Amino acid sequence: MCAGARVLFHLKTAYLFVRSDIKTILFPVSGFAFMVSKDISTMRAILVPVWVLAHLFLIDVDNQSLSIDEDKLNKPWRPLPSGRVTISTAQFLSKALNCICLLVSWLLGGRELMIPSVVFCGLVYSYDHLRLNSHYIWKNVINGFGYAVLETEATTVLSDSFNFYSSPNIILALVLSWAVICTTVHVQDLADIEGDQKMGRRTTTIHLGQNVTRVSIGVFLVVWSLVLPRICSANSLAAKLYTLLGISLSVHIFFLRQKTSDERSFRIYNVSSVR
Repeated sequence: MCAGARVLFHLKTAYLFVRSDIKTILFPVSGFAFMVSKDISTMRAILVPVWVLAHLFLIDVDNQSLSIDEDKLNKPWRPLPSGRVTISTAQFLSKALNCICLLVSWLLGGRELMIPSVVFCGLVYSYDHLRLNSHYIWKNVINGFGYAVLETEATTVLSDSFNFYSSPNIILALVLSWAVICTTVHVQDLADIEGDQKMGRRTTTIHLGQNVTRVSIGVFLVVWSLVLPRICSANSLAAKLYTLLGISLSVHIFFLRQKTSDERSFRIYNVSSVR
C-alpha cells in the first residue's frame, strides 16, 4: 500500500470510529457553544470542533474496544468488527487519547479547561469499564453529565474570556441541557435492543418494555417543549414551533417502531432544538 493510500485508509478508519456521533455529539455540542457564547474569534471557532472531535474519538474508541460483539450485530461497518483495527491497537489508542485530550485541554485553556477534561475522562471510564452503561438509570445520568461537561468545555474553548461561575444564563442552559438528556436520552436504546440484550445490559427498553419506554420519552419531550420556551422567554411563534416539534417527535417515536425509524428518531432528537 502506497503512502497516499495508507493515509486515506487511516482517515476513513478515523471517520468510521466517530461516524455515528457526528450528528449526535459533534454538531449539538458545538452548536450549544456557539449559541451561548459572545465575542467569538475566528481561531476559537475553528478550535471548537477540533477539540470536541478529540474527545469524541476518546468516547468512541474506548467504547467500541469493549463492544465488538454488539457492533457485529448493530454496526458491522465499524473499524473493529470490520477488521480495519485490532483490539490491541484500539486499546492502546484509547489510552493515548486520554493523554491527548488532557494535553490539548491544558494548551487551550489551562487548568480551567483541563479540570473538566479530567472529569470527562473519568465519566468515560465509569461508563465503559465500570459498566455503568449496563443500567438504564446510571446510563442516562452519565450521558447527561457527559454532554454537560462537553458543552461546558466547548464554551470555554470558544470564549477565552469565559468565566463559568459568573455566567448564570450559561449555568441555567447547562443544567437544563443535563435535565433534558437525563430524562429522554434513552431514545438511543430503541434501535439497539438486539445488541444490548447480547451484552446483558438493563436498558430502559429491555427492563421496562418498549411501550413504557416510548411513552416516557414522549411525555418528557412534550413537557420540556412546553416548559423550556417559558423559562427562556421565547416569543409566541418560537414557543409554538418548539412545542410542535416536541409533539411531532413524540408521535414519531411512539408509532414508528422499525429499526430505521428509531435510528431516524435519535438523529432528529440530537440535531433538533428539542435537545
